[in-house]
Amino acid sequence: MKFIKTVKTDAGDELKLERETDAAVEQNQLISQGWEVVDDAKGDEKPTLPAPPTFNK
Repeated sequence: MKFIKTVKTDAGDELKLERETDAAVEQNQLISQGWEVVDDAKGDEKPTLPAPPTFNK
C-alpha cells in the first residue's frame, strides 16, 4: 500500500513524501500520523477470489 504526505520545509517549500509498506501495523501508524493512502488500483485488475469449496454427495 502506498502513502503520501505533503510537508513544508523551514524555507516554506512544500515536499511531497511517498512511502510504501505491506505491514498492517505500519499502515495504521502512517494513517494516524496524517499520511494519505494512494489508490494505485488499475481499472483492468480485479481482485481474485479463492475457488468455492466442492462437496461430494
